[in-house]
Amino acid sequence: MVGGGDEGRDGRGPVADGSRRGGAECEGRHGVFLSCRWYGRRRAAAGRAAAAGARRVENGAMAQDQAPVRRAKNPKGSGSRLRQEIIDAAGELLSELSGGKGLTVRGLARGVGVAPSAIYQHFRDLDDVVQAVVDDDYRRLAAAMRAAAAAVPEDDPVGRVRVLLHAYCDFAMANPSHYRLLFEHRRLTPDDVGLYPGGPLAEVIDDVVDAFARCAEAGSPLVAPPDRAGVMVFVAVHGRVSLFHATRRAKRPEDVHAFVDETVGVFLGLAR
Repeated sequence: MVGGGDEGRDGRGPVADGSRRGGAECEGRHGVFLSCRWYGRRRAAAGRAAAAGARRVENGAMAQDQAPVRRAKNPKGSGSRLRQEIIDAAGELLSELSGGKGLTVRGLARGVGVAPSAIYQHFRDLDDVVQAVVDDDYRRLAAAMRAAAAAVPEDDPVGRVRVLLHAYCDFAMANPSHYRLLFEHRRLTPDDVGLYPGGPLAEVIDDVVDAFARCAEAGSPLVAPPDRAGVMVFVAVHGRVSLFHATRRAKRPEDVHAFVDETVGVFLGLAR
């Protein structure tokens, strides 16, 4: 019972009239007196619930403001366009992340502006996405090398070898994250025999070998057969680019080009 009519059972302070009336009513209906402590807890709980509701409304508004802009739907039958958009977005993210670690389906979907389920309509998993980026990079690399070689007159086979390898180095130096992926995430094929790779990497090396073969046909005194010379020069250039990325010193692309020219000269018997 409340002592003196003004103090609560725990003696912490006066009891509100409403609390006494509510207690009396409950006592009349149920025969149990509910103290002011119970009412205080109910009011505090109600206050917390109201505050939580306000936070949920606020957070919901913020989430709506921050939601990614949805891309416009492609016309029916243009799924290949979305697939390429996914590959392009993954390529940009991989450049920012410096490799495949950290790439997520949700992050990729957000970058494209689609639901995560849309990614799985075109790829089995993230590993499949990264492999598609690698394949796309090999196509871009091969196209850049062939375009550079095509710009040199056919009667200058030595010049074609040089610009072919310069283009390879330029791609590697301009895209360090993608360059690492070309070798770290390369899918092995039945054509991989010994140290000679298969797949798109083999096509890149074949272009270098063919360029050396044209030099031999033009009368250049190769120090090794074209197939061996091309592979060895490619390995040397690949190693030089890897050192370019690994060094902490000032990186000068012209030094890499000079190495290419000197190495080509050695294998073509042009070094002095």
